[in-house]
Amino acid sequence: MNNSYLITARARRRAIATLLAAAIIVASCGSDADEASTDTAEATTESSGDASLLKTPSSVLDGINTTTKVQISSQLPEVEAALPATIDAGTPSPPPNLNAGSDTPVNPLAPVPTPTQVANPVTTPESTDQTPQIPEREPIPDIADVEPQRPTVDTQAPTGNMPDTRTITIGERAGDVVKILDRQQVSTSQLMVQQTPVDTQHGYVYTANIEHGANGDENSTNLHTVVRQGVQNDDGSWSWNQTLVEDRTVHNQWHTAPSVVADTEGYVHVAYNMHNYPWQYKRSQTPHSIDDFEFRGQAITKAEIDRSKFENKTSFQTNGHAEIPGNQITYPAFFKDRNRNIYATYRFAAKPRRSFEQRTMSGGIASYDTQLKSWRAIGGQLQVTEGTDYTAHADAPSAPTSLASDTGWTVYHPRLMFGPGNELHVNWFFRNGIAGAELSKPCYAKSMDTYAFTDAAGSSITLPRNSDDCGNVGYANSQSFYSVGNSAMDASGKPHIVLSPIGGVRQIVSYDNNSGQWTREDTPNNATEIFFDAYDNLWAIATGIRVMVRLSGSSDWNTVYTDPDGGNCFPKVSVNETGDTAFVHTHACDQKSVTIYGVRLN
Repeated sequence: MNNSYLITARARRRAIATLLAAAIIVASCGSDADEASTDTAEATTESSGDASLLKTPSSVLDGINTTTKVQISSQLPEVEAALPATIDAGTPSPPPNLNAGSDTPVNPLAPVPTPTQVANPVTTPESTDQTPQIPEREPIPDIADVEPQRPTVDTQAPTGNMPDTRTITIGERAGDVVKILDRQQVSTSQLMVQQTPVDTQHGYVYTANIEHGANGDENSTNLHTVVRQGVQNDDGSWSWNQTLVEDRTVHNQWHTAPSVVADTEGYVHVAYNMHNYPWQYKRSQTPHSIDDFEFRGQAITKAEIDRSKFENKTSFQTNGHAEIPGNQITYPAFFKDRNRNIYATYRFAAKPRRSFEQRTMSGGIASYDTQLKSWRAIGGQLQVTEGTDYTAHADAPSAPTSLASDTGWTVYHPRLMFGPGNELHVNWFFRNGIAGAELSKPCYAKSMDTYAFTDAAGSSITLPRNSDDCGNVGYANSQSFYSVGNSAMDASGKPHIVLSPIGGVRQIVSYDNNSGQWTREDTPNNATEIFFDAYDNLWAIATGIRVMVRLSGSSDWNTVYTDPDGGNCFPKVSVNETGDTAFVHTHACDQKSVTIYGVRLN
């Protein structure tokens, strides 16, 4: 090669680098206004000191936004932005293919070397949090009547009829966010923190919500539970079909909101309208159809529903004879393992015939066999007495199976995670007594086969667990919590649990296998929802919404999107099969609508 050409090329690169550096410095001086955020009771709006800092759908196409760096707490030092800055020079060019000529996938969010560093990144003040008091109205007893390299999973893949997968494209680059369902009107009774109202499978998106009844959003037993199916059109827009699942839904905030999931064969499952009711559960008869739901629960009458609402009394005394085990169910939630097989968690009465204080409100887990189309309870059997603890039924088991039970205590919100070998991890809470907002004794267990369980250190434990066995995640038993939060698993098998201590800052708690200790860090902007993508980047969603990411191997959080409209609370996330797209269901802070966002992860 000609040496003069080499000299000319090097000079040209130095000149370009100088221009880039100057442009970046000018851009970084454009605004020094801080972005302010207040998260009160998951039910306030986001405020911003400078609208130019907000991540809008149009600005998202310019690349990953690194103008906002999240400050986690006053004790942590200010950190540099980890994602590459971009310069608006017309149509943005795609990032360089760092994977060319290599078989190792490259994290699409990893920084690309640039000639200069961005100076003095704008930081976001730590937000404050007033976590909601969550009241609960319980029924009166009437005995008469829950790495940069894409991780691999060494487990057996699902078998059976696998529907074709539709293609979904959100934006153009990692960090792009698009609203795919905007301000769909719902009932104020949709308010919840424990159910799972969104799922995705094979390129379809599903959401289940309580909507207005024939007489509007009345405090009655006539609201509608509706399932919607979203598909992306060729032009990138979204179309939604809907079906009415239940027209006798009770207006009962925190409790009767539905959960929805699609299994590996595309059958859609929905659990709905329960606060200490038998399972109200339907499953579609055709993959990815919401037009032919079949009831697979335990039937209840309108009179029984009205009685529970207006007299606060229930009379469901058997151990349950729906397809999913248990009776007197509240807080149904669906989860998926690494193979996308589905699980249900819930609270149920282990002794449904007793007075309410003695009903032993327990934590349940059930796994679904897609081939057999049947559910199996996971846990240990409780010793119960027919005629005293339950009423026998030919189709109901003689003893309940439970994750955790303790008479005089209530078990809350089993949350599931699955490790790189598809092992099951679960955490939950106890509450002393019955009704109330405060939880305690956060607990954790894991299992390689869903039969034998251990604690975090690997010591064998027996199920069901009781309150004396918990908590075991590093907090004093005197510490109280709200139920806001979730759990996620990284590629190494390290559990991450979001907890909301009363009187403290919301925290991510994780287990360090080397030290055998639980460690804590504050969530960025009081985020309530976290999840990992296919490259082991950790994402967090806060009220607003605000979307943040921490690259694999980094300790720095960066904001990639802030909704300029704000006003959306209670984010719940479903990630697709390939780990490259997330869907975020939110309930408006004024409780009148839901919005679903699509987030491109890589």
